[in-house]
Amino acid sequence: MAWFKVDDQLHSHPKAGRAGLAAMGLWALAGSHCMSYLTDGVVERWFVESKPNGVKLAAALVKAGLWDEHEDGWVFHDWDEFQPTSEKVLEDRADARERMRKVRANKKANVQPNEPEVSPMTDLLARQAGITSLQAIIDAAEKHTNRKIDASGAYRVAKQLLGKAKVFPQSPQRYVTGSISRSSLEVQQFIDEQCLAVTP
Repeated sequence: MAWFKVDDQLHSHPKAGRAGLAAMGLWALAGSHCMSYLTDGVVERWFVESKPNGVKLAAALVKAGLWDEHEDGWVFHDWDEFQPTSEKVLEDRADARERMRKVRANKKANVQPNEPEVSPMTDLLARQAGITSLQAIIDAAEKHTNRKIDASGAYRVAKQLLGKAKVFPQSPQRYVTGSISRSSLEVQQFIDEQCLAVTP
């Protein structure tokens, strides 16, 4: 989005005083229009004529030295001195798009290869159960049971262990990974019985 810049001294500038409040209203709207459509300060005749007393107000702006007459209508006096040109705005937009493209590319490149693919349903069920990292359960299972499981298998292991808890733990994630460590043979047996192991 491009912005039409207004000097913080405009309120007391002699030209603004000479133009009058109504004309300055047209001046501000026209400035916004010029930035929106990148006209480089050209205010088309149709725009001015579409406003009540537009031509009369434009004449007041010309007389005050804020606008000049132009073949297409009017043009802001010294536009390029105070406002970015259309070329500069387009360059800035292209630069911003390129920056975002690089950010997105970096995000894709920084995705860890060992992050599991998780279906939306499995992710939802895991979060509802208080499991914040299925990858931590996958890693714990591989470390303590020598079995590789996927995200769905990790959720099923977590569900099994949480279901056996006498009281639902305050930290389900920590409880599950700790249980895998403490009861590795039992977890290994569950993985084998349920055919949860996946081939590398």
